[in-house]
Amino acid sequence: MEMGGGNRMLKVAGIIIIIFASTGLGITFANDMKKRVEHMKTLKKMIMMLDGEIKYANSPLAEAFYNIAKRIEYPFSDFLNQVAKELEAFTGNTFKIVWRNHIEQDLKQTKLTAKDKEELKNLGENMGYLDREMQHNSIMLYGEQLEKEITEADGELQAKMKVYHSLGIMGGLFLAVILL
Repeated sequence: MEMGGGNRMLKVAGIIIIIFASTGLGITFANDMKKRVEHMKTLKKMIMMLDGEIKYANSPLAEAFYNIAKRIEYPFSDFLNQVAKELEAFTGNTFKIVWRNHIEQDLKQTKLTAKDKEELKNLGENMGYLDREMQHNSIMLYGEQLEKEITEADGELQAKMKVYHSLGIMGGLFLAVILL
C-alpha cells in the first residue's frame, strides 16, 4: 500500500516541477522581450551620441566610439571599444566590414533580433566614407526607424508579457492534466 502512496507523491512532485518549469519558461520569454526593448533604447541613445560626436564635436569615428563607450553600458560599450581599436589598427578592412563583424561578435548576448542587427549593420554601410552631413542624415534616418521599432515593441510588451506568463502556467497545467 505504501508503494502506491510513494508513486502518487512522485507524480505530484513531477507535476509541480512541470508547472514551475513551464511558468519559468514563460517568464523567461517575457523578460527577453523586455530586455530587447531596453537594448533598443540603449542603441538609440548610442546612435544619438554618435551623431553628436560626428556633427558637433567633429570627432573621427574611432575617437567618437571611445568617447561614447565611456558613457554607455555593456555590451554596447565593448562593441564600440572593439570597433575603435580595429579602426585604429588599420587592419585593411573597410569600416563596413569592421562594423558588421563586431555586431556579430560583440552583440551576440543582446536580445536584439536578427532584423534589429541587420538594420544596425546597414547603418555601417553609410558610415566612414560619407561626409559629416551624409553621416548625420544616415544616423537620423536610422534613429527614426529605431524609434518606430521601439514604440511598436514597447506597445506589444505588456500584452505579450501577460500572454507568455499565462501560456507558461497554462502549458504546465495542461501537461499536468495529461500526465494524470
